[in-house]
Amino acid sequence: MAQLVPFRLRLLLPLLFLAVIVISGVALELDDALSEEYFFACSGGKTDTVRALLDRHGKELAKAKTKDGETCLHLASIDTTGQAVHITRALLAAGADPNVRTAYEQGQRMHPLSWHVYAGNHDVVELLLDAGGSINDDFDLYPPGAPVQTIVTALDIAEKLSGVEDMADSVEREEDGGGKEDSRDRFKLTYDLLKARGGKKWEDILKE
Repeated sequence: MAQLVPFRLRLLLPLLFLAVIVISGVALELDDALSEEYFFACSGGKTDTVRALLDRHGKELAKAKTKDGETCLHLASIDTTGQAVHITRALLAAGADPNVRTAYEQGQRMHPLSWHVYAGNHDVVELLLDAGGSINDDFDLYPPGAPVQTIVTALDIAEKLSGVEDMADSVEREEDGGGKEDSRDRFKLTYDLLKARGGKKWEDILKE
């Protein structure tokens, strides 16, 4: 357990770093008040605001990007209020692209699915897949310039975050009664969903 937690935190660091860049980037770089309101609503769980803006401005707003190429489908993963699934549903209904990639150098070629896998939003992951999200698209684990460059898929990340490889720890949790909710539960649900829908690890894709 002691070794697993630091590793999980290292996996989450890229997403946390992106979250800081996105929020600061929207606040400082976007002059359009509409865009600023929209992007903050997506990342802050303001579902009613997102729906109202989409109703007013339509498909073009659903596909709008920050200066760094993130869409609201990406930003919804940052939400901590439990509204990500509702915001995602509204965005997809308005024509948002579930396979759009981040466009800036440090963005690691990530699509909305990868952001929501990092967040453990298994319900959003299911929505994205149902809307045509590509389950096995690869992306970069680390930003350009990192000492190690690793290509991964959503299943690679879900596997690590779920702790499915840490069988000893799973046994220990069962013996303790499993009284406390563990963050791995939502990652395990995400992992199981990806596996059931045909998700593959990058190393297995290379063998095909």
